[in-house]
Amino acid sequence: DLRMSRGLGDVYKRQTCISCGKCHQNCPYHAIVYIPIPCEEVCPVKAISKDEYGVEHIDESKCIYCGKCVNACPFGAIFEISQVFDILQRLRNKEPMVAIVAPSILAQFAAPVENVYGAIKSLGFLEVVEVAQGAMETTRHEAEELKEKLAEGQPFMTTSCCPSYIQLAEKHIPDLKKYISTTGSPMYYTARIVKEKYPDAKVVFVGPCVAKRKEVKMDSCVDFRSRSKRSVPCWPVWISRSKRHNRSPSCVTPYVRHMDLHKQAV
Repeated sequence: DLRMSRGLGDVYKRQTCISCGKCHQNCPYHAIVYIPIPCEEVCPVKAISKDEYGVEHIDESKCIYCGKCVNACPFGAIFEISQVFDILQRLRNKEPMVAIVAPSILAQFAAPVENVYGAIKSLGFLEVVEVAQGAMETTRHEAEELKEKLAEGQPFMTTSCCPSYIQLAEKHIPDLKKYISTTGSPMYYTARIVKEKYPDAKVVFVGPCVAKRKEVKMDSCVDFRSRSKRSVPCWPVWISRSKRHNRSPSCVTPYVRHMDLHKQAV
């Protein structure tokens, strides 16, 4: 809302401005400057906006937990509550714990897979299991479900592996929800197989994906989530200790997984 003010040129009335950007687009003198907000710019579902006090706010009813805002924020103002210390304290107390690891963490380190898993196991985990091991169960169950759905006349079925995609369908494309598979994700099946082999152990999901960590909150077989009700199992759980002892994945004992995960999960 721009108004003429004698001697001062145009001034805007903040109370009625809706930040539509039209004045910025049409001013021939470039006197109105638009300062982009990185988190707002990258959010694919427009879940981030300023509240009545001009403070950025994330609307949980729209957020799909894709994590783009976390990566885009230059100030580190958007973050998850870490469980690094909770996990390390339990490891120090010799509590039985099994790490189920997302293969994507390997992109974080310039070291062979055996060394990365060896670094994680060296912290005191009973076992390090790659989440991809549960993918065989997901594939088998999804294939059976797809045949059933097609026989019932459903035109197609989409995967259920990505929590961010599921949130997108539930919150923004509800008509698509009925076509999503009800099969559990690889993490879901891996956690259950681990629990069957190590019933007394705590299961820690290790992965960099915000949406996947959100899935942990809804899975009773994965034990670690933050006290603030937002799931934050920590992929860099071993980094703080490794740096303290001047270690890196390239200089630890390689670890090759021996656990038999080829049995079917319930």
